[in-house]
Amino acid sequence: MMRIVLVKLRVLWIGLALLAPLVAWQVGNQEPDEPAVAGAISVVSHEIAYYRAGRSAAWPANNGAQAWSWGDEILIGFVEGPYVEQEGHNIGEPQTRMLARSTNGGETWAAWTPTRWAGDGVAKTPSPGGIDFAHPDFAMFVVSFVDRTGEFYVSYDRGGSWRGPYDFSGLWSTPQVAPYEFTGRTDYICDSSTRCDIFVSSGRPGEDKSDFAYVIRTTDGGNSFRYGSRIVPASDRHRSVMPSTVRLDDTTLITVLRRRERADGQLKDTTWIGCWVSYDDGQTWSHLSDVDEGDDWNGNPPALVRLDSGALLVVYGERTSRAMRARLSTDEGHSWGQEYTLRTDYNVDRYDDPDLGYARAFQRADGKVVAVYYWATARRPELHIAATILEVEVPLGRGRASSGRGSSAGIQH
Repeated sequence: MMRIVLVKLRVLWIGLALLAPLVAWQVGNQEPDEPAVAGAISVVSHEIAYYRAGRSAAWPANNGAQAWSWGDEILIGFVEGPYVEQEGHNIGEPQTRMLARSTNGGETWAAWTPTRWAGDGVAKTPSPGGIDFAHPDFAMFVVSFVDRTGEFYVSYDRGGSWRGPYDFSGLWSTPQVAPYEFTGRTDYICDSSTRCDIFVSSGRPGEDKSDFAYVIRTTDGGNSFRYGSRIVPASDRHRSVMPSTVRLDDTTLITVLRRRERADGQLKDTTWIGCWVSYDDGQTWSHLSDVDEGDDWNGNPPALVRLDSGALLVVYGERTSRAMRARLSTDEGHSWGQEYTLRTDYNVDRYDDPDLGYARAFQRADGKVVAVYYWATARRPELHIAATILEVEVPLGRGRASSGRGSSAGIQH
């Protein structure tokens, strides 16, 4: 019996020995599972874009655009008012809308209160047409808080002076938006001297946070505006607001949206950042992926940047963890890599309200990224505007650079 067992073991050992080279060859020649997303994000520095003791400053995403950059020159907007520690937002009345500019890639800033600006009480007029969207120093500001139909301003000197406010002439006779209240912020892509796509939102009157995102298009230099398309279909009743959009090529647009669940007409705590794509130049849209699962505090608007490498970067605030975060996509938004933490030193007040974020983000001439948002620290407990400079590394060939009108603003200003 022992001899039989030994013979069987010897045969088994010989068989395994013969198979070992084959197994080793198969393992050694398997293609490694390459992740869809590769790259790294690191913080270079945290800077102060605007701070005044005893004052608060907030909401860059409500008051500026991703398109407000010209190389190392960056323009941002925000609201400023007295610092008041209270439930909700630690900013009191009266409030002023301000601008700040950096000419050295976000390292230093100068702020001022512009004249003829949103909230000045100037009555809007019909759009005059003749707007040159291809002007190298063009900027547009979209306003929603004045009345139910919104208005806009334009600048031809990088925000030094503004014209307006103007009405979106012709838009409100469109049945897709006529019954709703305008809630749009500023997100636009200029594709020629006469064409501009503006990504906005509206909501159902009397129904808080019922926004849905859609596209306004003008092809005649702002003489008239028409409804283009709804980004999230009407069958999706969840909130979709504050799009941040880039163009990949002549027909492909990518946008990321602030989302919040609605069920049975009621808001729920579930929030997320959704990514949607149009392959037909904004005529129709489809869901592509979700960037982040969000937080329990009404979410936070994302800032999307298409990097020179072709990779996509999203920066956003996360209120539950009191953090600023970012993710990368190197496959045109189909998937998103690991979550990078940019900072977690937020100073929560006695009411435990994480009032932060509302980012805008810009790529500098040297490839670094400047993320601008509002924040508070133990050293500066008042809400203030911070600018974090990021180094973003994407392996060569992983960014899928596209041809055509491939910048976040369409035309390279």
